[in-house]
Amino acid sequence: MDNIDIYRAEFKKALLELNRLEVTHILEKVNKYQVEVDFVEDIMVPVLEEIGDGWEAGTIALSQVYISGRICEDLVEKIFPVNLDKENHSTSIAIVTYDDYHPLGKKIVYSALRASGVNILDYGFGITDAELIENVIRDEIKILLISVLMLPAALRIKELKETFEKKGYSLKILVGGAPFRFDAELWKEVGADAMGRTPLDALRWIKKWEGDL
Repeated sequence: MDNIDIYRAEFKKALLELNRLEVTHILEKVNKYQVEVDFVEDIMVPVLEEIGDGWEAGTIALSQVYISGRICEDLVEKIFPVNLDKENHSTSIAIVTYDDYHPLGKKIVYSALRASGVNILDYGFGITDAELIENVIRDEIKILLISVLMLPAALRIKELKETFEKKGYSLKILVGGAPFRFDAELWKEVGADAMGRTPLDALRWIKKWEGDL
C-alpha cells in the first residue's frame, strides 16, 4: 500500500467516524509531506465515491454519507479560500448542480474558481429548468458550469441547451461530474461546449472563452 492509499484509508475512517479534527489533521499532513498530491482530486473525491458505493451496498448509513459530504464541503472552503483581491473576470459566469441534491462537486469547483479570482454566481441545487433558464437570461450569463452526478441528469442537458437555442440565447456550457468521467464523449452528445474533470480545467476553459465572448 502506497502513501496515497494510506491517506485515503485514514481519511475515510475519519469521515465515517465524523471526526472533523482528524480530517483537518490528515489534510495538513498530506500538504506537508505530499506536495505532488492534489488532496481534493487524489484523496477526497475517491474516498467520497467509496463511501457512496458503501451506502449503495448497504454497509454505510445514509447519515454517514450526508455528514461526510458536509465535512468535506467545509474542508473545501479551507483549501480554496476566497481571494477577492484577484477578481478580474468581467464575463458573467454561473455554476449549478443540475437535477441533483448532492452539491459537493459544484462546491469544489466554485471554491477553487473563487480562490483563483473568478467572480462566479452560484445557482445552488434543486433548481428547476425554468428557474435556471430565467436566471441565466436575467443575469446575462455567458458561461454556465453544470455539475451532475447521475446519467439521466447529464442527458437532460441536451434539452436545456436546445431551449436556450430556441430562445435565441447564446452561451457556453461546461459540464462535469461522474457521467462525463465515465464516458469521455458524453459531453458532445448532450450539446455541451466542453467538459472539465478538475477545477483547473474549468479555469482554462473560462480564460479561453472570455476572449471570444
